[in-house]
Amino acid sequence: MTRSTPPAWAEWLLYLLLSPRDRETVSGDMLELYRDAALQARGPRPADLWYVREVLRLAWLQNRGWITLLSLSMFGRTTLDWLVPTSDFGPRALWSTTFGAGIFLLAGFVAAWRSSSVVSGAFASLTTALAAGLVHSVGAVTLLAASYSPETLAAVRQSGGLSEAITLPILLCSPAVALGAAAAIDARLLSTVTSCRS
Repeated sequence: MTRSTPPAWAEWLLYLLLSPRDRETVSGDMLELYRDAALQARGPRPADLWYVREVLRLAWLQNRGWITLLSLSMFGRTTLDWLVPTSDFGPRALWSTTFGAGIFLLAGFVAAWRSSSVVSGAFASLTTALAAGLVHSVGAVTLLAASYSPETLAAVRQSGGLSEAITLPILLCSPAVALGAAAAIDARLLSTVTSCRS
């Protein structure tokens, strides 16, 4: 007998991404599309991939603003470090760290406010970190290829090296989840206080 439901973890992620008023409708519509269109036309594995792609697309759509801001911030910092080298990275590090932390906090707060879920806030910040980190890694490699010179290579080494730019997504995961969860807890508390006063 063929299974007629998408992967449970993907359904759980979809549930996290949706506001309480949309959960039944959207998840029901997705399940119907999964069963009626994807599963019958493609089979179980392609249907599962379709469902996962749709959930990831929704995660991208909900976090694309945060992803764009963080990507631009990270790429701007890398561009400055490589093309306008300095011996004092302190001010740049303070600015970029503060900006990144602010983005993770906002992403977590907004997601938790929308979905009424603390886990959703942590997931939004994690999604933002991973996607922006990936964009940054591609941008850093492209920047190095476009501005390849002995001076640029020296600046890259002085600023932490190409490996640091490539591994940044992994390095951001833990702080992103922690900050997103903290902001999500604040959002839930504020939501509770606001609803109690109404």
